[in-house]
Amino acid sequence: MILQDNDLIFDKETLRYYLTEEYVFNTIGDLSVIAIDEFDPNPSSLPERVIKRACDMLYDFIEIESIDSISSLYFLTHSKKALNCLKRALCLQLEYLCQVGDTANSVGMKRKDRVHNGAVDLLAKLGIFNVRINGIPKNVENW
Repeated sequence: MILQDNDLIFDKETLRYYLTEEYVFNTIGDLSVIAIDEFDPNPSSLPERVIKRACDMLYDFIEIESIDSISSLYFLTHSKKALNCLKRALCLQLEYLCQVGDTANSVGMKRKDRVHNGAVDLLAKLGIFNVRINGIPKNVENW
């Protein structure tokens, strides 16, 4: 059974958790003030999109760097300790994105430089990059 948390939303299609806007507001602050883009055609949805982008950046890193990405994703949905660690890492990544910006297309930027070092360290201490679990159900409904 997939762990649920009031601060996170689980997307069954991507197998990823996303921080809620309420949690971000209470933890980091008002993203509508922090994440300003005067050229954005839809500023009301900017905070939601910034949260999604930050979470996706960290998850992309996890999936690329893990020895078995499905095992890593599965582990994050079944360990309360892992979920709490992930939540902290996602917050660090969101703060990093807000402070530094999206460096994904920067020339010469290494993959590890695109994510917050502290977030990566938290996940590495957890062992998320080296998890291998046998017998994971193919259907996420059976997780």
